[in-house]
Amino acid sequence: TLQLERGASANISVDTLSLQYGFLDLIRQPVRISGFHAKGVELYAIRGTPVAPGNATLPSNPFKMPRLAVGSVSIDRASVALSDSKGRLQHSIPEFNWAGSIVVDEGIVINSTDSEIYYASRNTLLENLSGTVRYNKSAIVFSGVSVEADSTSFEIDGNRLHTGELDFTVTGERIAVQNIEELLEITLGFNATGDASFAITGRPDSLAMDIHYDGIIENYELSGMHGKCVLENEILKWSEIKTGVNGAEFDGVGLFDLSNNDLYFELEGDASNINVAENIVPGVALPESNCNGSVLIKRRNSSNETFVEAKVADGFISVLPFETCDVNIYANSDGVDIRGLDIQYNDLSLTLSGFADTTGYFDGQLIANSTNLSSLPAEWGVPITSGSAQVTGRVTGIDPVYDFTGEAALADVGMSPLNIE
Repeated sequence: TLQLERGASANISVDTLSLQYGFLDLIRQPVRISGFHAKGVELYAIRGTPVAPGNATLPSNPFKMPRLAVGSVSIDRASVALSDSKGRLQHSIPEFNWAGSIVVDEGIVINSTDSEIYYASRNTLLENLSGTVRYNKSAIVFSGVSVEADSTSFEIDGNRLHTGELDFTVTGERIAVQNIEELLEITLGFNATGDASFAITGRPDSLAMDIHYDGIIENYELSGMHGKCVLENEILKWSEIKTGVNGAEFDGVGLFDLSNNDLYFELEGDASNINVAENIVPGVALPESNCNGSVLIKRRNSSNETFVEAKVADGFISVLPFETCDVNIYANSDGVDIRGLDIQYNDLSLTLSGFADTTGYFDGQLIANSTNLSSLPAEWGVPITSGSAQVTGRVTGIDPVYDFTGEAALADVGMSPLNIE
């Protein structure tokens, strides 16, 4: 039984303990033990009373220990339980197997070579833990620490000062938000899986991050992402994001609000190769398109609401080519409300509004004006050589086949010669 600071305590029992040492190594400094092997270890620890807010938690007890070097340590069939100062269980590790070495001098140096740890209270299996952790009076330092957690692998380098400052580099493969939520016992409120590397600096209440990521976030596939952001009050503010998104390229800024277990994000910047059919609006079938320009995307995950506002150029939507196009779209689980699609192509001005359900069926209104019908898109195959037109009416259908019912006012119309057989 160990009595620690602020009322903390630790009770340790061991079924079998074996030591290997040389007699002279026990009377030298540091004391050297070549082997330490324990089986059936049970550790039950109770935390001390919490430190007052704003005060640093500075370690002291480990540094009153004698100088000690243990060359080979193995712990088999161990279990760990940690409770708060009132005895309520917080962490449970029913299976703990570990191998490595330990040095106690001006701190503690733990070198891990292998492990298998089932972290029951986080529903996480940690395997193949390797690397070095140094714990001293000023910081805890991680050097080449790697671990596999379920299907995810991590590697960590960096340090955390006892005053709270962080400086870490973390790389991982097949990182899933679910793994992070279970390991840290938090709820982020969105789905993501991919490969990532993070450079993290700052304090827990204000972290600056430089992130590289390839993977899925919700319904968006990100490729070659690089971004810089600051995390404060559960809000990620991105000063820079460059990424491929569902085949489009994006360069801009953004905001991710992780509070209230409900992901909300905004992205604003320049984009190219935009295709709204590629799930830019999740869960809704939209026609093929391609264009470049500036976009603003807002999305709330819990209500499946997406708002898109864009000014794009030199592209097409379905059978409509354009020189410029202003887009205003609102989408939810029912479909897409096209609040405004304003297109300019040569002498043609066209405004489209309406609603498309999740199957892609569209029902809306069209207003079109052309002062020169000869400049209509050549791919339409309209045999008109001159004139003007004003068109209003209803458009219905699923891309690429639409029905139109309405009125057209034509003036000074000329047509190319007709051949009738």
